[in-house]
Formats: sequence, structure tokens, C-alpha cells
Amino acid sequence: MSYNMVWSKQRRGSWQTGGDENKADETAPSAAAAALPTADTPAAAFAAKPAFKEVLAALSEDEWKMKLTPEEYKILREKGTEAAGTGEYDRFAPTQGYFVCRACGNPLFSAQAKFKSGCGWPAFDRCYVGSVKQQADLSHGLRRVELVCVECKSHLGHLFSGEKLTENDQRHCVNSRSLKFVSEPEPDWLVGRGESKLDTAAVDRQLAKATTPAGGGAGSTSARPKSDLNLDDPALAAAWAEARGKDGGWCICSYKANSKNVIEAVAHGEAGCAELKAALLEEAVNYGVLPATVDGRPRKVVFCYIGECASAMKRGRAAMHAPHVEKYFDGTVGALPTLTARDELEDANLNSLLKQLCKGSKEAAVR
Repeated sequence: MSYNMVWSKQRRGSWQTGGDENKADETAPSAAAAALPTADTPAAAFAAKPAFKEVLAALSEDEWKMKLTPEEYKILREKGTEAAGTGEYDRFAPTQGYFVCRACGNPLFSAQAKFKSGCGWPAFDRCYVGSVKQQADLSHGLRRVELVCVECKSHLGHLFSGEKLTENDQRHCVNSRSLKFVSEPEPDWLVGRGESKLDTAAVDRQLAKATTPAGGGAGSTSARPKSDLNLDDPALAAAWAEARGKDGGWCICSYKANSKNVIEAVAHGEAGCAELKAALLEEAVNYGVLPATVDGRPRKVVFCYIGECASAMKRGRAAMHAPHVEKYFDGTVGALPTLTARDELEDANLNSLLKQLCKGSKEAAVR
């Protein structure tokens, strides 16, 4: 099969396979663009066409604008982010196949690497070896690890670690518009490439040293992660202080009505997890602490439960704010992975997650 790509005026924003190579019009792209692969290009093309890398490097932004839809261009080339819960692949759970870069067709993730995270965007805990590049992202006053396609350098999303959602403990949080799903089985050469989690040591060191210009252009300030989260509610401080002093103490907090960043106390008690579960809000994001016993000692564990009736916007907000809430509740054994369904609140599941959190402990169970 020929992989010669010809621009189609009738279908603006796509490359077509085949056609009359001598036919040209005023919208014809450069020779480099005419050879560009796409999300529809068979994956075998990437094994057979090493020159694609040079082709992609030569493509101008004007040609990218012609190839992609405005929404795709905003995300892939201008590093935008689609609204949480709106992407076509957010809750998509294939059992075979793989995901490729929507801009160039480079295979990125296997279907088996995708997992349910509840964050509002497609999540993967590993990628094909050599398919994804990571780089420091200091935008919006945050320190983040950005993920880009190694072939065309288009923006995919960001990498998050330390959430303990899977054994690999990495969440490749990717925009649906950065991806296209291929339902066919992975070709042998792609399987042979293998999958792995990313080694973030180098970019972590870069982020640790990173600074951004201070306001007014004079001096510099640390680019440590900042949060707009407001946890100054006196009632929340009182509830946490009371819960901390009781073996079966617990407390729940959530967003104040009509606020995106103000957290207020919802409920607290001292009768253990059963009482806590009854107080959870199904239409909201619930943060808080639950009581546990670790090696015979009463301890507290941070949790985030996203109610099954919570909106997609609230789910996306939880992905950003959960780490900052965890820091507020100091002196705990850590945080459980985000919970997104009622059955995940069963004691058996909570105990299993707690044992993973408290590795090395002989006994760990919720109270």
C-alpha cells in the first residue's frame, strides 16, 4: 500500500491516501506536509517510514492549522485542555486495540494501559517505549510534567505521580482530542516495542531548580505548585481538631455552594467509618479523613470520594485540588486513591487500599 499523502480541498483539515499527484490547487501544502502521516495512517507506516520524523519537523504551524480542526489545534499545538468529562475517550474502556496521536498517528498507549481514574480525562499508567516525551511545564504558576508526542511534539496532557491509583503509580492524563483509537489488534512490531512507565528523574530535577520571573520583571520566585484552594473555614479546623482527638473520629468537607475553591466543613463525628459513609454527599466532591487502625494504633487516613451524581466539572476540580487537601490534614498516614463509586467504599476495598498505603505494616484496617 502507498503512504503518499495528498491534500484534499473538499475535506479541509485531512490528508487523503492516493489520488492524482499532479493535481494542485491554491490550498496545497508543502512537499513535507504532503508526506505527513495522520491518525488514520496504518501503524505499520511508522515502522516502514523513518523519514516521517524529518517530515514532521518541517511542517509549519500554518499547515498544522490546515490539517487540524480549530479545537484540535487549540489542544495539540497551543497546549489547551478540554473540559473535564467531555472527551469521547474519558469513560471509554476498550479491551483491545491502541491509541495514537491524533495529529500524526504515532502509537502512544495500548488499550490495556487505560484505567478508570475518575479525573475527567483519559488516564493511562504506561506508554509504548519511546513514544512519549516529557518536559517541564511552568505555566499557570505550577510545576508540572507535560507529555508530548515524541514524533510531532504535539501536546498530549500531563503526568501525575504519587496518587497510587495503579501499581505503576503514574497517571498519564491525556486530552481525548489528542488521541485517536485504533480498534485493530496491536501489530507485532508495536508489541515488540514494549510498554513502560516514564522515568521522571531528569525532569523532576529540572522542576526542582526551576524559577519563574517575579512580577515586574525583577528577581525571581520559586515555581513551586500553588493552589487557589481556600481551606480557612474555622468550622473545618475545629472539626479536624475534634476528629483527630478521637479514635473513631472522622470529618468531611466539600466545596462551598457556588464556589470553585472555597472548602467548608460538611460533617464530623466519632463513631467510625459507618457513620462517615452515611454522611457523604453523592452530588459533590467529598474530602476528609477516616479512622483506621495500623499495627494496633489509631490513625487517620485522607480520602477523596467523588459522588456518583457529581458533575464532570467537579470531578476535574478534584483532580487538581486533592493533593492540596491532603497537605491540610497533617499527621495522617497518607491518602487513599480517589474513590468514585459506592462499591469502592466497602470495608473490604478500603482495607485493601489501606494495606497498600501502609506497606510494611502487619495490620491495617478502617475502624
